[in-house]
Amino acid sequence: MRSETPEFLLVTSRRRPKQWVYPKGHVEDGERPEETAVREVEEEAGVLARIKKPLEDIVFKVDGEPQRIR
Repeated sequence: MRSETPEFLLVTSRRRPKQWVYPKGHVEDGERPEETAVREVEEEAGVLARIKKPLEDIVFKVDGEPQRIR
């Protein structure tokens, strides 16, 4: 996707198909967090991504429990 217009990718949960989710996962041995982010987007959304700038931590709740993505 190459465009001057901002574009967003929304991913749904397999377990809860009516909910949007953030592609996320665990850092593998020897992997930098940035590499993890790119790999997880490809694995979970089937999209080749590149990082333009880091995001701030994201905090959300799952079943009432706070979760944090770094």
